[in-house]
Amino acid sequence: MLIENQFVYLPIPKNASTSIIYSILHWRFNVDFGDTELNKFMYDQLDSNKPFGHTHNTYEYYKNIFPNKKTIGIYRPSEDRFISALKYMVLMCKENGVELKYNFEKLNDVEIIEIFSKIFFELDSIKEPTINNNIELKQYSENINNLIKRNITNDYLNFNKMHLNNFRSQYFWGLNKCDTIINMSELNEFTNIIKKIKPNFNLIKMNKSNDILLNIKKSDKIIDFVNKHIDYKWLNEK
Repeated sequence: MLIENQFVYLPIPKNASTSIIYSILHWRFNVDFGDTELNKFMYDQLDSNKPFGHTHNTYEYYKNIFPNKKTIGIYRPSEDRFISALKYMVLMCKENGVELKYNFEKLNDVEIIEIFSKIFFELDSIKEPTINNNIELKQYSENINNLIKRNITNDYLNFNKMHLNNFRSQYFWGLNKCDTIINMSELNEFTNIIKKIKPNFNLIKMNKSNDILLNIKKSDKIIDFVNKHIDYKWLNEK
């Protein structure tokens, strides 16, 4: 998201992106998501009573549209992102009446790791359709639906498939390629950058996932699992 034609903010799932984008729009900054219709939709959405949502795109997407702009990304410890993504998935399924295969709130570290090892293995095996690889969108969607039915819920039609993107590595989105990386625990640094444009700016925090309590904690097992199964193939890319 290009902010006031000055720099691009890279919105990474589970790295405070909803709070940041909502706040930027709320304070009526001039922004560009790289799509005229999307720009209008985001402001129209803000002015309606509908639940707020936004898109996520990669570093390459924004760099292709705004090649000469500096980029800023927010870093969050990957194990925290994983737990947050799991909380959000459980919360959204509860709110939308989607029955899950497992009571994720009660599972321990070992049980969670066993389930998500299968999910990530299958997800890595599903190639996304591109212009060059001749993979049909229909086949791709069928593969994703089968993954969801095997591992998450039989109600795959009402399961928001975007939840799977929340579990993808922050390096998949291109965090390690950003010119400036700010730790999520120090969001005041990002706020101070924005305040140089509008001194009265304040960040509006939007996080409902704290209402979900999980049995798993930020243990060594979870940290090791996340490093090996989520971040492993992206850590060395620059």
